[in-house]
Amino acid sequence: EMKPKARTITRTRNIVERFEAVNGAIPVEEITKHHVIAFKDALLGQDQSAANINVMIPMLGTVLIYAVDKLHLIDVNPAARIRVADKRKAKEKRRAFSEDELKRIFASPVYASDLRPAAGGGEAAYWLPLLSLYTGARQTELGQLHPDDVVQETYRDADDQEREAWVIRIVENADRGQFVKTEGSERRVPVHADLIALGFIKFVEAAKKAKRNRIFPDIEPNSVGELMGNWSKWFGRYRRKECGLPGKDTPFHAFRHTFKHYMRLAAVPSEVHNELTGHET
Repeated sequence: EMKPKARTITRTRNIVERFEAVNGAIPVEEITKHHVIAFKDALLGQDQSAANINVMIPMLGTVLIYAVDKLHLIDVNPAARIRVADKRKAKEKRRAFSEDELKRIFASPVYASDLRPAAGGGEAAYWLPLLSLYTGARQTELGQLHPDDVVQETYRDADDQEREAWVIRIVENADRGQFVKTEGSERRVPVHADLIALGFIKFVEAAKKAKRNRIFPDIEPNSVGELMGNWSKWFGRYRRKECGLPGKDTPFHAFRHTFKHYMRLAAVPSEVHNELTGHET
């Protein structure tokens, strides 16, 4: 019998850990369809795509099928036929913010009047849109950052001179509640000079000094333990009411599309901006 690849085993284990983060480490015999649906809803709250969820749920189902066929612990696979419908048009999936929309967002009360709403996680309301715009990172990747994920590293420039740069490390670490969309999503992204000028490094250093577990500790998980569930809903309300952007085609994920859009306009090679955003090719 052919053994699965090490990468598949790791990926499946990570999916099981995500499932347990939502539902707890319940015995296999007690897992029901409702638990799998709660897991699906939590993934939607993480801004996971329908396509990715429709890969993760069947991988969870593979483990449960083993419990049915080999271990005889349960009679049926509770993950069977659970899928996410994705009826959006291709154009809507790739939507980036227009320049006017970006101006509306960054002239809104969070930026113009120092508003720091509790539902927006305090300082997270200010930093997460900026960070996503300048890095292309997903909201969950940013919300789960720990202070030691922002570090200064050395590299060699085109003239072979040693230089230093601040980078954001996006990694999977289940012990710290950090997850990435795919294995290819683990990466290091340079911190743009504009973010440094705005005080992001100072903000992170303050978090390190205070020994915080997360850079944005005021983000409150929702009732099923999903870190960005409530924050995502807050941003949707804020975008509609305070920024005047009521359309469904400009969620937070549009910052990621905007980053990719400007990378292409600047003629940055696709292999470079795919590496920055963690897109496997």
